[in-house]
Amino acid sequence: MSEKYITLKPNSLRTVHFFLLASMLTLAGCTGIPYSEHEVTSIYVGWACYDADELDASTPFVSLYGHHASRTGNVNLSGIKIETYFYIDGLEYRWSWDDAGGRHSFIVDTDGIARYYDFGREDTAKPSAVYACIRE
Repeated sequence: MSEKYITLKPNSLRTVHFFLLASMLTLAGCTGIPYSEHEVTSIYVGWACYDADELDASTPFVSLYGHHASRTGNVNLSGIKIETYFYIDGLEYRWSWDDAGGRHSFIVDTDGIARYYDFGREDTAKPSAVYACIRE
């Protein structure tokens, strides 16, 4: 299992930093890379994730779905559907939610490995589960 730690960061702080950077680049005469609004807002992703020790299993242990435009997603775990906040952070796909037990996240890296983090009431956590995922 990978000993990869992550720290939760407030999304509002990231938004402020991005806004300030974009403003400074615009003032300096730099422009962003043009993009098609349709391409950015139509991103819908799905991953079927299997226990890393049981890759021959016919049924995924967890399924992850996300819609980039609405920033909504869901995690389907053993018949339980959890509504989440979904976003793409660099090259990683993230599903995050809060419940009575604290904060939780699934993060899928570019290599198709999903890590589950249970933060509880802390800001830093290491993965408590790792899954091998296939893009749907």
